Amino acid sequence: MRNRVPAGVAALLVSLAVGFAGSVPAVAATSHSGHHRGVRPGTHVAITRPGGSGHRGVRTVSTSSGPAVSPPQAAILPGIEVPLAGTPEGVAVDSSGIVAVSVRNPAAVVLFPINEPLIRHTVPLTGSGRHLSLAGPSGPLLVPEATGNAVAELSLPSGTSEATIPVGRGPQQAVALGTDTVVVADQQAGTLRIVRGGQVTGTIRSPGRPGDLAASPDGTHFVVVGSRSRTLTEYAADGSKVGSVRAGVNPTHVVAGNDGLFWVVDTGSGSVLGFQLGAKGPVRVATIPVGSVESRPYGLAFDPARDTLWVTLTGTNRLVSLKLSGLAVESRTSQITVRQPNSVAVVPGSGSVVVTGSTPQGQLQFFGVSAS
Repeated sequence: MRNRVPAGVAALLVSLAVGFAGSVPAVAATSHSGHHRGVRPGTHVAITRPGGSGHRGVRTVSTSSGPAVSPPQAAILPGIEVPLAGTPEGVAVDSSGIVAVSVRNPAAVVLFPINEPLIRHTVPLTGSGRHLSLAGPSGPLLVPEATGNAVAELSLPSGTSEATIPVGRGPQQAVALGTDTVVVADQQAGTLRIVRGGQVTGTIRSPGRPGDLAASPDGTHFVVVGSRSRTLTEYAADGSKVGSVRAGVNPTHVVAGNDGLFWVVDTGSGSVLGFQLGAKGPVRVATIPVGSVESRPYGLAFDPARDTLWVTLTGTNRLVSLKLSGLAVESRTSQITVRQPNSVAVVPGSGSVVVTGSTPQGQLQFFGVSAS
């Protein structure tokens, strides 16, 4: 394990401040009401926007899907780095500090205490997937098996299977609404499944290839990112559609924020977009640039206790934190990461974070965590 303290020495406490590139002046998020038309996936376009002096500036965007193929990582990394082979992708941390990471080769979930990342318990799966989520602060863990067309529910910290629920083709994400309902996005089937009591009780057509989900903290609504339609759609807990809005050039992930906000990473434009739920659907209220077309922001997490967004830049191997005050950015920091930082998760309470290096060799990187 890199950056591990010598034997017999007290555990190393790595501060989030170590290695940070430093803060930049506070940046206000800008409101945005207009949308440009989508273009064919895999293309780059230049769109104009008003410049500060009355001239028209040019901004390049990309509509290709997914993260960038990351460049080689830096020789020296901040934080703590540990190996985890098998292309680790999704990551979640429960309230007791149990880290869950999905790996693809072979398909499994790896569990370990946050302070002991080498003491691992591996739970084999029948199908591999990408995203993980928690049904509650201490679990169960929801594991969409995209190649198995099912969602597994695992108890924490044991990893014992509570249920395996058959759903549609290619489930990408599952989120809990309260204590008795789970919504699953079947990306390849183009459907949403409502699950209650371990059984599918409803199926909703979701045009636009649903790619990611997030639920409101009170469980009354959820939103869906349409990766093909490039939209954000709001639904009530019973599955009834409230409304839809364009969500940038190439939206990929969404998280619930504070004060009723939802944040979407628009990988194609290098921005994070803020949305407020309304009577007719989401309303776009903020645009925060976090990178460029080449940096391709992708992984996204939110720390509600600190009102902070964490965004990975897969094209440059960096992690950006955005300390928010409403729709304004109070401070911004940037950190060097492992190669292919596709996912990030916040450790509840502490504000520490975990980043996955999603390569076949695989790595995990911890910021603000003491390791034994």
